[in-house]
Amino acid sequence: MSLISIRLLLQIQNHKTLNWMNSIYLFFIIILFILSFSDLFVGVANDAVNFLNSAIGARVASFKVVMIVASIGLITGATFSSGLMEIARKGLF
Repeated sequence: MSLISIRLLLQIQNHKTLNWMNSIYLFFIIILFILSFSDLFVGVANDAVNFLNSAIGARVASFKVVMIVASIGLITGATFSSGLMEIARKGLF
């Protein structure tokens, strides 16, 4: 084998290794995205359940009224949450 063919074989082998590493990297990024989304979903759901349990358990209002207030709070929070995202991006201090 000549020197050029050896270099060509090494370049092909390096290219295969890079493709494999890129696939693994992409797989880990996708898994981290799924985990972060599920963690956010569970955290928000836990806060909502805590609020509803204390309001319904104390019999502050009927179930229907508590659910209406919670729905309005959820819609308002989803609409105006951009300021909270700025705090999350920049940090508290």
